[in-house]
Amino acid sequence: MTVSYLQAFGYVGKRTILHEFHPIAKFVAILLAALDLTLLVQGDLFYFAILAAVLVISFYLRLGGYIRTYLYYSTLLSVMLFALDLGYSLYTTRLLAYSLYYSAGVVERLLIYVVLFSLFSLTTSPDELADSLLGVGMPYRYTLPITMAYRFVPTMGRELQSIQDSQKSRGLDFGSGGLLSRIKKYTPILVPLLANTLLRVDSVAEAMESKCFGATETPTRMTGVKFRIRDAALLGIVLLATALAVYYFVKTGSVIELA
Repeated sequence: MTVSYLQAFGYVGKRTILHEFHPIAKFVAILLAALDLTLLVQGDLFYFAILAAVLVISFYLRLGGYIRTYLYYSTLLSVMLFALDLGYSLYTTRLLAYSLYYSAGVVERLLIYVVLFSLFSLTTSPDELADSLLGVGMPYRYTLPITMAYRFVPTMGRELQSIQDSQKSRGLDFGSGGLLSRIKKYTPILVPLLANTLLRVDSVAEAMESKCFGATETPTRMTGVKFRIRDAALLGIVLLATALAVYYFVKTGSVIELA
């Protein structure tokens, strides 16, 4: 289960409108949208409408299968979060209807965050992310570790899948036994995964040293990511919505209540 979830973090190379947006514009827009939904806007039906719209867009762009993987492996976390919020709200307010409304809103926001940030991961290549970070002035010594970590998660997922398949071919059954027994069966996977990770780190260190990493603070690149009009329009729309929500909160002292 965890293997598929890690692999879902990988970049999917397609020609869609989301792939064409500047990585910084996408990330800032998603981050502001998440902050707005967390702090400035409330409403279960509004959350549901946003989640449905994002899912429709993802399926239209043929990314729905990857999004479904994210949502599937977020089910357990959603159920736990709903139960905890419902219990706490019932304990403090003693109002069942309000507690259900509040807990449902928390879970809906979580699923929206999962879908939005998964779309960013699926539509942003590590190379474009590195180019965009360098373009906004981030030092190369920080840009490279960020992009390497961005690449590492799906790579680790593929390696974990390979090790798990190898152990299954040797007769190891991960689906039988109790919970403690199943956890112990993952030891033959984690040990070779850790060993392969250390070997990979050593290879990356040697490659960086052979390419004189750190010799210059401004390395040249063959490609670049341009900030276009559509990127400015995306940021403008999100910034305007955030500014209006902040103005309403400052003026009235309350968040925007929608259906």
